Amino acid sequence: MRHVSDSEIQRYYAHGMKETEERGLLEHISECEYCAGRWANGFPVQEMLIPPVSFRVDLERQIQQARAPQKRMKSYRAWYQYCAKVILAMGFAIIVLFLGDFRTEKQALPKMQEPKEVDVSGQISQQTEKFSDAIKEWSESIGRSLRGEPQD
Repeated sequence: MRHVSDSEIQRYYAHGMKETEERGLLEHISECEYCAGRWANGFPVQEMLIPPVSFRVDLERQIQQARAPQKRMKSYRAWYQYCAKVILAMGFAIIVLFLGDFRTEKQALPKMQEPKEVDVSGQISQQTEKFSDAIKEWSESIGRSLRGEPQD
């Protein structure tokens, strides 16, 4: 097997080869590791793309940010705080839902009146809607605070 010469590599990069010669060169390079290395090292510098300086600066900044564990910990801490607040709010809302009215039984019933039958399903749906609205507002408030938006 004959290796590719330096002059053939230079002719390839100067676009001075016929199509059949070029195809033969590329087929040989795809099979021969030695010639592939020489061909890659012979790539003309003027044809290489040079990235802009801002790209390099942005890339270095992103690498430093990725390596900074304390920023990642802050985001985890905020997430855990958010979860804890949601769990507390849900617990409080469930307690309020099941306790319903905080007044005592004597205060809730007018004097000299017997308790009436009440549509419990209607009350449950009302309480559920109130609970849902309160949780939604609270969750949106927490989301805004995590994003750094001003509170209403």
